[in-house]
Amino acid sequence: WKPRQNPMIGSLLAGESLQDAIAETEKAKGNATSSNKKGRERFKSREDRYDSTIENSEDYKSFMQHWQNDGAYPSNNPGSDATKKEEPVAVDEEGRPLSAIVMDIRKKKDDEAKKKADAKAAAAKAREAARSAQEALKKKEKSKKKKERDKNRRSERRKKAKAAARAPPTLLQKAGTGFGG
Repeated sequence: WKPRQNPMIGSLLAGESLQDAIAETEKAKGNATSSNKKGRERFKSREDRYDSTIENSEDYKSFMQHWQNDGAYPSNNPGSDATKKEEPVAVDEEGRPLSAIVMDIRKKKDDEAKKKADAKAAAAKAREAARSAQEALKKKEKSKKKKERDKNRRSERRKKAKAAARAPPTLLQKAGTGFGG
């Protein structure tokens, strides 16, 4: 048995980037499989089998795009140039360091949770402000009604007093001092 050298090793040693080497190897594989087909298709690969892999997820694609554009990605190493502030190494439940993409996804989830919490807090604050404004309006209306009621009572008392002062004298008042006098 003689070990075969992987065709990508030569390209990598020549200084080609890993992504270019992978693309070239995939292209070569595609050409080889199309020319080696016999009468029937033995290993027909289903295209949808790869839809749920991490490489096809939106998070992975956005992470890779960010990494390719910026040239840096979140790192666990506090001494690296990619991170400005020193943070403890992020680990999973078993104490193993987390990968950069896991940290990126967790950060996105935390940001989304924070946005939702802020939105809930703002909605609660708005509800509380509306409730207090409604209570203040009710108090104002109540005090206005009370003032109006008191004003009406005073004016009724004044009217009764004026009417009593203007009323014609009663029979007893005309008689003078009254019966026994």
